[in-house]
Amino acid sequence: MTVDENIETLDFEEEILEHKQAEEFQTSISKKEIKDLFVDAVTAYKNKNIERAVTLFQNILNANPNQVEALINLGNCVYQMKNVNDAVEFWQRALTIDDSFIVCYLNIGNAYYSRGQIHEAINIWIKGSIKVPDEPKLLRNIGAAYDKIGDKINAFRYYEQYLKYSFHEKTLERRNFQARLKNFLDAATNNYRVARSAQKKKSLKIAAIAYHKAIKAYPLIKKAYLNLGTIFYMAEKYENAVKYWINGIILGDGEEETICSLGIAYEKLGLYEEAFCAYQRYLYVSKGLGFASKELSKRIKILKKYLDKKLTDNKNQLRLAEKYYKKNNYLYALWYYENHLFLNHTEDALYRDKINEIRIILDPIQNAFNFSFDIANSCFAKREYERAFHAYSRCTKLDPSSKELDICRSRMTKCAKIINNSPKLRK
Repeated sequence: MTVDENIETLDFEEEILEHKQAEEFQTSISKKEIKDLFVDAVTAYKNKNIERAVTLFQNILNANPNQVEALINLGNCVYQMKNVNDAVEFWQRALTIDDSFIVCYLNIGNAYYSRGQIHEAINIWIKGSIKVPDEPKLLRNIGAAYDKIGDKINAFRYYEQYLKYSFHEKTLERRNFQARLKNFLDAATNNYRVARSAQKKKSLKIAAIAYHKAIKAYPLIKKAYLNLGTIFYMAEKYENAVKYWINGIILGDGEEETICSLGIAYEKLGLYEEAFCAYQRYLYVSKGLGFASKELSKRIKILKKYLDKKLTDNKNQLRLAEKYYKKNNYLYALWYYENHLFLNHTEDALYRDKINEIRIILDPIQNAFNFSFDIANSCFAKREYERAFHAYSRCTKLDPSSKELDICRSRMTKCAKIINNSPKLRK
C-alpha cells in the first residue's frame, strides 16, 4: 500500500491567467486592443468556448509572440482539446521567456505523467521545485511519481516536504493524506521498538525481521538501516550489510564508525575500489580527526598501490553515478559521483558542477534560502526596505530553523519601522 495508491493522473492546473503586462507590449496594435482581446479570450475560455479562446489568444501572440500569459492560456486551451503535444510546446515556450511560472512546470509534468513518462515528469517538476521549493503541489506530485516507479525512499522524502509546506491547507484531502502517512510512521515506529528490544536481547533474527518491517512501512527510519546493516555484518552477510549501511548513510544518519565499517565490509567482499572510496569518505567526513584516521590513511595508501596496478577501468563509479542520475535517484547518483572523485581527484573540475546541481536538487530549500538571503542583504544595504522586508520574510518561511533566522527577524523589524515612518514608503 502506498500513500498515493489511487493516483493515476494528476490534476491539470486549468486556472486561466489574467492579463498583467499590457504596459510592456511593443506591438502593431494598441495596448487597449490587446487588453480587450485578452478579456474576450478569458471570457470565452471560462464559458467553455475553447475554440474562440484559442483564436483570440493566437491573435494576441501574433501581435506579441512573447506574451507569456497568452502562451500559457493557449496551452491550457489546446490541452482541453486533447492536443497534449501542442499544449506542452506552448508551456515550454512560455518557460523560455519567463521561467518563474510554476503552473507551466506543473502542467508539463502532468502531461508527461498522464502518458506514462514518469521520469520526464519528475525532471520538469524538480526544475520547478528548485525555483519554488515550498510549492506543495510540486512536492506532492514528485512524491507520487517516485511512488509510481517504486522508489519509496524518495517518495516519502517529498511527501514529508509536502506536508511541511502545505500546513496552511485545510482540505479533507490533505487531512486524509496526513493521517495515512502518520499510520505508516506509527507502524514503522512500533516495529523499530520491537527490533531494538530484540537486538538488545541478541535475538537477531527477530530484530532483522522487525527492522525490515519498519523500513517497509516508512522508508525514512534511518537508524533501522544502520542497525540492520550491523546485524547482517555480524552474520557475515556483507552484501546485505553494505546495502543497508549505504541507505542509512545517504539519508544523513551515517556515523563515521559506520562509514569505516562499510569499507571493511567491502574489503571482505574483495571490492577494493569501493573500500578505498569508503575510507576516503571517512577521512573527508571526520576531517582527518576520526578515531580510525591514522590507520585508514595507511590502508588507503596500500589500496592505492594495489588499484594502480590492478585497476584497468577507473570509470565504474562514474557509470553507476550516471545510471542513477538518469533514474532520478539523486541520492545514489551523488554517492557514486563522489566515489568517482575519490578515485580521480584530477577530474574534480569536470564533475563539480554536476555534484553541485545534484546537491541543489536534494536540498533546494537551502539554495532558495541563500538566494533570498543574498537579495535581502543587498536590498537592505541599498536602503530598498520594502524589497528587503519581503526577501527576509521569504527566508523565515523557507527555513524557520536557520541559524540566520535572528538576523532575518531583526532586519524585518528595522525595515518595518522605516517603512511605517516614511509616508512615501507607506504608500
